[in-house]
Amino acid sequence: MTPMIDVVFLLIIFFLVSSHLSRRENRMPVSLADSATGISETSPADDVFTLTMDAQARLFLNGSQLSTDVFSSRLPRDSTQTVRIRVDRSLAYEHLNRVLATLTDRGFQNVSIVTSPIAVSRP
Repeated sequence: MTPMIDVVFLLIIFFLVSSHLSRRENRMPVSLADSATGISETSPADDVFTLTMDAQARLFLNGSQLSTDVFSSRLPRDSTQTVRIRVDRSLAYEHLNRVLATLTDRGFQNVSIVTSPIAVSRP
């Protein structure tokens, strides 16, 4: 009985730590753009590479700031992986365009920009 209790406690700790790490990508406070259309993200967090750009055009990965040079080297090697970009609504498009161009040059095709959903009233 004691080994089973140990395993259960280890599983609880594992899930607590993994859920904390999966939420870490959303800690950077950015004001996302609103969108009435879009699709809900259904892929698991392990398959998603998330970047965050704040209002000062700083690029973050998991809460740590990246320079543009380091950014391209930190991209996943597998270009079929999903890339999610969280962008502050006040950021000029030219800054986002540089990131999108780098992703395109590296062969990434499944890139999405995260937005906040808004309620749309139907007539």
